[in-house]
Amino acid sequence: MKALCTALLIFLSIQSHAQKFNREQQAVREEVTKTYLEPLYNGGSVDVLQSRLHDEFEMFVYYNGQFSKRSKEQWLDRLRQVRSRPKSPGPKPKNTWEFKMIDITGITAVAKVEIKRGGKLNFTDYLTLYKMNDGWKLLSKFFTSH
Repeated sequence: MKALCTALLIFLSIQSHAQKFNREQQAVREEVTKTYLEPLYNGGSVDVLQSRLHDEFEMFVYYNGQFSKRSKEQWLDRLRQVRSRPKSPGPKPKNTWEFKMIDITGITAVAKVEIKRGGKLNFTDYLTLYKMNDGWKLLSKFFTSH
């Protein structure tokens, strides 16, 4: 009986820990979706993106054999420029995404997200986040274009 009670307590302890971890994964997923994916890939507000990125956010880019990094402001300025260009007529392909991985250790998290445009894989984004007093904040991004 004592062994059964001990096993039950261990099982409940593991379940409780797993549920907490799943809640944290869900919190990361919701933060990334609401404040990064929707604003960036589905035409949402750049102001929302700006308000939720950590002040020290950086994006790392490897393009045509050259490596560069962009600060939060450099990246958002570029995004605003792109969005201010005249739009081509007609319907736009829908962007969708799938979280391939969310790994959390303490107050740090890494998310891997595949972004599809019109059903075709377009980008794989890797995002790092820290849990701050006001929730999860994106700290960096690097990506692959497909």
